[in-house]
Parts: sequence; structure tokens; C-alpha cells
Amino acid sequence: MTFAMNGLAPWHMLPLKPCVSSSSTIHLHQSIHPINNAAMTSRLITPQLAKQLKQYPLYSQDGKKKDAICQCVFFIGKVRWYVLEGQPEGNDFTLFSIVVGLADTEYGYASIKEMESISVDVGHNLPKIPILQDKSFKPCPIGNIPDERLQSFLSDMYDRKEA
Repeated sequence: MTFAMNGLAPWHMLPLKPCVSSSSTIHLHQSIHPINNAAMTSRLITPQLAKQLKQYPLYSQDGKKKDAICQCVFFIGKVRWYVLEGQPEGNDFTLFSIVVGLADTEYGYASIKEMESISVDVGHNLPKIPILQDKSFKPCPIGNIPDERLQSFLSDMYDRKEA
């Protein structure tokens, strides 16, 4: 399942905290595709993140449940993508993550190109706010992340089924 953001939520209605000022610069990063050595330009997939995700390709954490390692977090407003796995596919990058903050919390696949095309127009002659990476996040088991909606989702998925 790909998270198609167009038309799913009234983005202008989301409560947002400022995360990009009018003087901010968004940097594009060039990563080398680990299979064919082609350069990929992305503002979300930094060379460091591409290297990190190389150790966690799609399906590599199947069955780990709450012990799966979250590699990074992307956000826009109150929507969060807790990225567990990812790999390049053609001239794109596919991520497997848990998305929190939309109507339902769920596992799913996301295209970096799609994510990079999403932004929120807050009006008032301010720049559009894009999806960004939480640079302060350190990889850890998904079950250790202090996000109430995420932990409720994980508990519904795993704890109640095991009881």
C-alpha cells in the first residue's frame, strides 16, 4: 500500500508548528544507488540514511513486531512516518513505515518521490512546509518510541493477539 496523500486529509486544517522559516533552505542530497551506482538526488534520503537503510532493505524486519528497529522519522505537522525499512527502486526509494497522524495508524509503503512532492500551504505569504526528517532521532526499537498513538497501534496489533 502506498500512502497517497493527495485528497486524503485537509492539510490546511492540521494544527502545525512552524518547522521551516522563510529564510530556511532545503538541501538536496545525492546518494549512490547501492545496486547500479547511479546517483539519486533526494532531499529526504541523505547519503547517511541511504547507507543506514542498506542494512535494512524491505522485508528484512518481518516478524520482529515491537523489536523492529525504527531507522528514522519523517514528519509534517502532526503526521509521522516511523521508517523501519527501505531500498532504492529505479530512480525512487521505497520505504516501509508506520504512519501516525492521519485518520488511521497503519503499516504501509511510501515513495520518497511522493513524499518529497507533499507540502502544506499555510497561507499568509509564508513558504509551503514540506515533509522533513527529525534529525534528533536515533534508531531504536519501535516499541521504545514515546508516541502514544504509535504505542496504542502496536499494542492493538501485538499485545492483544498474544494474550
